[in-house]
Amino acid sequence: MLQQQAVISWDGKYVIDCSRLEFADLLTPSSSVSPVFANCLGEAIEAEKLNMVAELQSRRCIATSEAEKLCASAEYLTDIRRLIKPLSDVGKELLRLQQEADETQPKLPKVSDCCDVQQCRIPYRGDGADVQKAELLKLQQHRSIKPDTTNSLPKLDPNLILQAISNYTGQWFLPSEIPIFLGYVNSDFADDWAKLYGFIESYASLNFEHGDIPHLLQLALLKVIVGLDSGTVQTLVENDLWGYFLDKNQYASNKERSLTSDNEHFRVIGHNMALFANSPVVIHEKLSTGVFSEALETLANRADIDSLIPELSDVLGIPDLNKEQLTEMVTHLRVLELAVTNRAIEAQKELTQRLPNTNIHSANRCLSGDFEDGNPTIIRSLRLQALKHLEEGKHVYGYSKREKFVGLDHREFYLLQNKYIPITDEDDIEKCDSFVVLPKGSPRLKDLPWHVLQAQSEK
Repeated sequence: MLQQQAVISWDGKYVIDCSRLEFADLLTPSSSVSPVFANCLGEAIEAEKLNMVAELQSRRCIATSEAEKLCASAEYLTDIRRLIKPLSDVGKELLRLQQEADETQPKLPKVSDCCDVQQCRIPYRGDGADVQKAELLKLQQHRSIKPDTTNSLPKLDPNLILQAISNYTGQWFLPSEIPIFLGYVNSDFADDWAKLYGFIESYASLNFEHGDIPHLLQLALLKVIVGLDSGTVQTLVENDLWGYFLDKNQYASNKERSLTSDNEHFRVIGHNMALFANSPVVIHEKLSTGVFSEALETLANRADIDSLIPELSDVLGIPDLNKEQLTEMVTHLRVLELAVTNRAIEAQKELTQRLPNTNIHSANRCLSGDFEDGNPTIIRSLRLQALKHLEEGKHVYGYSKREKFVGLDHREFYLLQNKYIPITDEDDIEKCDSFVVLPKGSPRLKDLPWHVLQAQSEK
């Protein structure tokens, strides 16, 4: 049933806002809303896919084999519903590891039963030329965990998720090989770290909407689904395609589509924020608030589920789907969602303790999933996190976006200058505003980026 709050009257027309639609309705759009609405979603997905492929084709020197993998990847990255079954497979492996570690069956409540999930307005960043449209787009929402939420989540080991993702890929990578990015690292340096298996984003950046492992999940899923490998990742990085395929901020991209049926004229908005998995923010929102498992459970419990199965099977890309499979997927997705949520909440607690009397949720750009440069609170958070890693014996690599100089008049001034700074102590950390961290004994220590090796050689 279409929720009344998802339908807005605007400029004499009706607008369906997918950002406020129950996700279960997006899994069965033809049955739950209308076939015309389902066709509109299909057109929007196809348009985004064509945009991604056009960017790919504009790069002239990409090997055919890699281009084919990326074209196949676009099929899944433009429709997050097609990733639900693969994500449940990751959850299945995570559940196996958890049971192996505890020898017990963990309780698996809904995320929304364990912590406070809130509906938030998405900050609108338009040009303001169309006032009416701006007011409409300002109504768009997303779900997030409420700051300072009470946490009664079951105590699943939050670190097992990295091993589960690795196992799911056939150990394409080891968890200890994945670099952790603290803050925004300039692409001049970040590319060399990312081009094998991607990276993890630290919550120390205070960007709680982006999440820490969406990129790792994107690459792992595509590794299994389309055969993506490190050569494909390197192609994305070296051809400046990472942002189009894996890091597009759909919350900052306000789109709408016109839709005409025989008897009425209405529009659809928010589909990009609801469905496009080329955005880490979209993936994290769904996992950290338990959207997937709740939607499938809602459908599985409906009296008319048998009549919905054919459409659901088609939307999810699961031939011969049955109710038993649906129930299993709910369980496995919930394990993954609880682990993702637990990592996020525990990180927020730790950061709150490390930054007392500070509102760690105050960075405006972070509220819509972007990274904010130059914010003193964020820089302090990143430096404290880097110091913690250094004291734990991990390998920390520092980067500065500006360098301090003293003029002839003895006044201090700064120049923009992307620079790598080897980290040996706290004084080095204070010179930097972003970092990359490797675990102790990481295999990546034998294959460090050229700029790190060059600095070591010069030293």
